[in-house]
Amino acid sequence: MAPIIETFPPSAIPAHLLTRLTSHLPFSIAVLRRLQVASLKKGGSTPTSHILYVHSDGSSHAAADDSSPFAAAYVDLSRGPETECWIYSSLQDSVPLNPVPTSSEALPPADLSRDERDACVQQLLVLLRRIRGLEASYASAHHGEEGLNKGHSRGYVRIGALHETVRRLLVAAGVRVKATGVVPVGQEWEFYATWLIRVEDLRVENEVELPGGMGWDVLREGDTGLVKSRTKIPKRDDTMLMVPSTVIRGEDGTAIAWGYLGVDGSVSTLHVEEPYRGRGLAKALTGRLLRERLRELGDDGWCSTDISTTNLQSQGVFKSIGGKPAWTVSW
Repeated sequence: MAPIIETFPPSAIPAHLLTRLTSHLPFSIAVLRRLQVASLKKGGSTPTSHILYVHSDGSSHAAADDSSPFAAAYVDLSRGPETECWIYSSLQDSVPLNPVPTSSEALPPADLSRDERDACVQQLLVLLRRIRGLEASYASAHHGEEGLNKGHSRGYVRIGALHETVRRLLVAAGVRVKATGVVPVGQEWEFYATWLIRVEDLRVENEVELPGGMGWDVLREGDTGLVKSRTKIPKRDDTMLMVPSTVIRGEDGTAIAWGYLGVDGSVSTLHVEEPYRGRGLAKALTGRLLRERLRELGDDGWCSTDISTTNLQSQGVFKSIGGKPAWTVSW
């Protein structure tokens, strides 16, 4: 049965798609949160945003418990140099959780028959063809911007939190995948582990008393330069100021620790300035961020973060609050 693809603007995300993605939590969390940010946050989407939904014939308004495969994506090519696209395929649910995701080779295979897997791959290819068309149209309409020249397509789209099983199946199907510029020199690829935790399971006190002179706040315009200077990952000021954030400030008002929920709902850019480390501030900040700000996006209680498999410090923070690695992704 040939896949059917539908396209929606953020102002008209169909309720049945949100319901279906919610029924596939936690596997669908990145795409679901990106759609929630697009529909709930001012500035969460732009006129160039697209929601894509690929399904089999007759399942457009399928019930949440429908077992037929489907795929969904959020695309906004105006968001460079940040992530422009998130993709989810229901085949991700069939990949056993991997408590120690360290590389592609260690990834368990999808628990699907060959026909079921091939059907999912065909849906993903239909999705990517539509995305390729969107990218070409965007290039034509915005030539001269973001490195686009004379309307020629860049030929790529920045995809975030791509499940490693999906990436490997797409590569096997002939899709060209290139690493981003943040992959360390001499390294072919950089893997991240998606860590999961539920708000109700957080191992952090509800109210954490900060050391004297420190106080809670949110990210403000004067903080964005400092935040960007502490990470190699490209960040936009408008994104940081739009999403839910939490900041700890020192006596002089300077931000000394911060983190926010990215446009895909994941804990992003968690950082504590060097002189203030070792005091439990990262743990306290993460707990407050998730307990108080996550509800602005959804009330299902699922939290996530993507941590490089070589970032032992951040892994330690999320393990200490009750988080567990679940699957491998790349950006």
